[in-house]
Amino acid sequence: MFKQARKQWILSNAPLRGMYRNLFDLLLDCSNSLGKEELELFCVILWRVWTVHNAMIHGVLMADVCEVNCDAAIDIQGGRIGFGSVIRDSTGFVMDASSQVMVGSFNAQVAETIAILRGIQFSKDCRLFPCIFESDAELVVRWINDGSHMDSLSGAILSDIKFMAAEMSGVCFGFVPRNALMLIEDRFWM
Repeated sequence: MFKQARKQWILSNAPLRGMYRNLFDLLLDCSNSLGKEELELFCVILWRVWTVHNAMIHGVLMADVCEVNCDAAIDIQGGRIGFGSVIRDSTGFVMDASSQVMVGSFNAQVAETIAILRGIQFSKDCRLFPCIFESDAELVVRWINDGSHMDSLSGAILSDIKFMAAEMSGVCFGFVPRNALMLIEDRFWM
């Protein structure tokens, strides 16, 4: 898998050939060194490696799985919270997306937990599953996966997530670090 990705990258004649300590350093160098098309190609290759990696870990065939990226943003001054979900197929094609804003003032863990719940509801409404739900809220993903903190502020929402996930087949939850994807997201939304 990784040999194939490296081969494709070399065949692309992109100027990036250095050694990097971590993914963030690599992405930073990419954003400074590559043109728009080269950066897009690199992001596609990187995304495919990540997708294959996830599929191997979760034992799911790539063609059968959707990825649902869930996130929350808090506007403290405006007293609002935004929730977003993007559903992609195994090739990275965006199948559907949703964003919602509500008035409120939750802490980050509650907001991210609600974002994941909204992502599950959205994928069920679209009838798109099995799914890997991804979030940059590592603590919340850990709570979902180990069934803990049901007595916390997020407890009722966590319980709803577990209940809805049990109704769907092939559902899993994963953490995706924000710093690894920020440069890609910034380029995508520009």
